[in-house]
Amino acid sequence: MGSGFTFEAEAQYVREFAGNDDNTFAFGIGVGHADFPWKDVFPTSLAFYSGPSYSTDPQIIPGSATKLRPESRSKHFLNYVGVELAVGLAALPNWALVGRYFHRSGVFGLITNIDEGSAIGLGIRREF
Repeated sequence: MGSGFTFEAEAQYVREFAGNDDNTFAFGIGVGHADFPWKDVFPTSLAFYSGPSYSTDPQIIPGSATKLRPESRSKHFLNYVGVELAVGLAALPNWALVGRYFHRSGVFGLITNIDEGSAIGLGIRREF
């Protein structure tokens, strides 16, 4: 796309295992940017994705009026938004510290009025 911007696509599988027995599948398209002024020392990339997601067993979150309600349990298909920031060291070009934000929702009523929830992840990436 030019100026350090790229068109990207991702497919992902998320498995919840801490209290919820749920699997979520998502496919997103998005835009990434990796041409930051400090890239020669700390290669950095920032990406934004959005697309459909499917949850095998959407969970009800007690005590929240904005989370899934019992009458909404059949809302397996929602939209997801993902933001990813990866920062590495030029001396280790195949490695990066990665932070991700993942959110599923009904897109302000476009799909439904459900705001299922968000997750934040932190990890280490090794590219082959």
